[in-house]
Amino acid sequence: MKDIRTILRLTHEQGLSVREIGLRLKLSKTTVATYLLRAREAGLNCWPLPPGRDDDTTLEASLFQRMGRPPQDLDEPDWTLLHKSREGFISRIQCGSWRA
Repeated sequence: MKDIRTILRLTHEQGLSVREIGLRLKLSKTTVATYLLRAREAGLNCWPLPPGRDDDTTLEASLFQRMGRPPQDLDEPDWTLLHKSREGFISRIQCGSWRA
């Protein structure tokens, strides 16, 4: 839990980026970003941690109640909208009004 506390402190007190925190703590950017995402999802997007949620047991339960990867967005795209935007793009290419 020490790393999570340090990540939250460096993010909120010192305003360091995910990359800077990863380099300082010798953690990957993905690990730092995942910890910050879990903290945000748990309503712990602040420093210092609120009373009652700052002990190791509560912090761990809050952040790691969901294991594994975050859920994927499995919603079907709006195919009608995509088709219309594609038609407009193709017609601009054909008319010569599109520039790279």
